[in-house]
Amino acid sequence: MTQNSQQTTERPKLGDEAFEAFIRGRRPASPVWSMSGLDGYLAALIIGP
Repeated sequence: MTQNSQQTTERPKLGDEAFEAFIRGRRPASPVWSMSGLDGYLAALIIGP
């Protein structure tokens, strides 16, 4: 049996402020503007009809 030798690269993680700055800089405008907005948006997608 052979081992899979794929390497995974770690991505830097954004803090709340950096995430919100990234989202605000996107064009076209995103429907989400903050971490709490993202939480609500994802919850609505998951439990929606």
